[in-house]
Amino acid sequence: MILLIGATGKSGSLVARNLVTQGHRPRALVRDPRAAAARLGPGLDYIHGDLHDPASLRPALDGVDVAYLATAPSDLMVEQETTFIAAAQAAGLPRLVKLSVFGTDPAVPIWRWHSQIESTLTHSGVPATCLRPVAFMTTLLDTAETIKAGQLYSTAGDGQMAWIDTADVADVATTALLDPAYAGRILQLTGREALTYESARRHPHPRP
Repeated sequence: MILLIGATGKSGSLVARNLVTQGHRPRALVRDPRAAAARLGPGLDYIHGDLHDPASLRPALDGVDVAYLATAPSDLMVEQETTFIAAAQAAGLPRLVKLSVFGTDPAVPIWRWHSQIESTLTHSGVPATCLRPVAFMTTLLDTAETIKAGQLYSTAGDGQMAWIDTADVADVATTALLDPAYAGRILQLTGREALTYESARRHPHPRP
């Protein structure tokens, strides 16, 4: 049994699709089962739960062999994910795959949050795989309107980044969920080529 936390998110929805396509029927912890089913389809089992309500997590973890943990980046994610990790520890969850991030500077909130969560996970004793991708290419969609207007604002300057497609991250997550050999490993995920914003603009398609 595979439990998905964040099944309606950018990576989680793709992981769900991968698993269903490969003949699995994962369980999805969601706050609104009806809305989630309308978005993801009938191939999953939906169970109501809330990461702010530890009691609601116990039924979701019953009989689970491995879980995928991916929450939306916000100042709530440390509380949400550590609450789930505590519930997983109490339930004796055999394995967990966590979506983390590439980067360690504590001055950057998203890096600090994931570092705190990974530390909690390590001390919990739950066997885990941590996925550390660089920035998702799809985050550029958040600036679509300014790009259409001919402007792309960034603090990166001439810095290079090996952007990665969310689908590639989901493929790795799916493999890690299905293969226990990845337990205890940290996987750093990048795209095939490091690009500046300018080079990405001039060469929008990856080389064959």
